[in-house]
Amino acid sequence: MRRLAGQMASVSSAPLAVHSIDKANVLATSRLWRATVTDIFKNEFPNIKLDHQLVDSAAMIIAANPRKMNGILLSAYNPVEQTEVSS
Repeated sequence: MRRLAGQMASVSSAPLAVHSIDKANVLATSRLWRATVTDIFKNEFPNIKLDHQLVDSAAMIIAANPRKMNGILLSAYNPVEQTEVSS
């Protein structure tokens, strides 16, 4: 999933940013997710801008301006993230 996001972002004429969304503030698995995603993008997709957002703040950004976060990568460890962001 992480590599697919990087590949999809890189095929755009101007590489798109990827926003990794997690609950790193409360879940150890999300901190592992964040470290793994960062490592993959640093080594395999250095030209792609990657940022990390907590799911709560990402949901607020998406509600205010849905196009601002084009290219979302959700951690698969917590289905609450997927529900919150997809609403």
